[in-house]
Amino acid sequence: MSRAASVPNQLSFLPFSGSHAVAAGLLSKRMLAGPAWCRLLPDVYVHAAAFDPDDHRMWCNAVALKLPAGAAVCGLSAAYLWGVDLLPRRSPVHVVLPRTGRIRRHPRIAVTNSTLAVDDTVLLSAVPMTTEVRTAFDLGRTLPRPDAVAAVDALLHDAGLPRPVPQHKVADPQGRFIGRVDLAYPQWRIALEYEGDHHRGRATFRRDVHRYNALRAAGWLVLRFTADHVLRRSGQVAQDVRQAIDERRTSRRAQP
Repeated sequence: MSRAASVPNQLSFLPFSGSHAVAAGLLSKRMLAGPAWCRLLPDVYVHAAAFDPDDHRMWCNAVALKLPAGAAVCGLSAAYLWGVDLLPRRSPVHVVLPRTGRIRRHPRIAVTNSTLAVDDTVLLSAVPMTTEVRTAFDLGRTLPRPDAVAAVDALLHDAGLPRPVPQHKVADPQGRFIGRVDLAYPQWRIALEYEGDHHRGRATFRRDVHRYNALRAAGWLVLRFTADHVLRRSGQVAQDVRQAIDERRTSRRAQP
């Protein structure tokens, strides 16, 4: 009998608990030690044909099997599962555990201890994870600005919109430098800015107000987005940008 033919269907794709599979009579301990299976974590295995060291979803499913009650996948890993990929290659799975929760240390698991409200988590495909709102809140406090801007860029490209120009320098009609915007459509004078810092100082706020007013005076339309927009309302971001482009195109055609 071929090795593929001996693989139970329910163990063909997703990570599973080895001890549970043995207890259920799906595998023997000797079979589990064979070449058909890859060990991901203590007592967590996946079929060799389904193993991909760069598959973060696979690792999330594996780690979910080890999480204690009240824990959840969070941060960058939750964002990935919600469809926003900001992860570096071979990133660990980010999880949040109750302050009294424990999980065995592993290089593929990054742990934060905190208390989550019941409505801060959701169970999707057997993976407990932070909700879109909670994920956006968490990343809005910690997400590096370049990563957030990259997420907006990728979001617009996946939505079929033209790719914007990153870090575009804007000048006024006299050629004087106004500022650098995160993303831009120079042909339509549309700027996209990410607002990720919830603790901005008064001086920074004043500088931004001055810059936005200068951009507006130079004929630029500025759209501003937060982590909540990127993670929870990505469709609205694309719709707002598409509408702005359509309005600018229409306005240009109407000019004599």
